[in-house]
Amino acid sequence: MCRLLAGHAHWQNVAKVKAAEDAKKSKLITLWVPRIRNEAKNDSNLERNNALRKLTEEAKQAGVPNNAIKNAISSWKNADFKEHQFEVQRKRWIMALIDCATPSVKKTQNDIQNTVEKVQLQVCFCWIYLY
Repeated sequence: MCRLLAGHAHWQNVAKVKAAEDAKKSKLITLWVPRIRNEAKNDSNLERNNALRKLTEEAKQAGVPNNAIKNAISSWKNADFKEHQFEVQRKRWIMALIDCATPSVKKTQNDIQNTVEKVQLQVCFCWIYLY
């Protein structure tokens, strides 16, 4: 009977250690990857974009995996951007007209909606395609 439960506590400890390491890695990725993506929007070539090169070097020193950095940069290389307009309203008055180019319309729509709801305004999504 003792032989069946021999490694039970050991694997629970391994799982706890792995979960802690994964949480640290996830925190690093969520801190650095959006900054790298934002900088890669301008120019995703590391040789031409000094700010992107510096940011990737800092991320590597912080311990961000190379795979995450490469994916963040390459996500903007071949992105198919669509241009859209969004109106932000308050009781039938247009407060702002947002022009944006984005590869993910749904994500942009959600980001705008969440930001606008914080200041208690309302968004009218016009879906005007600009070509």
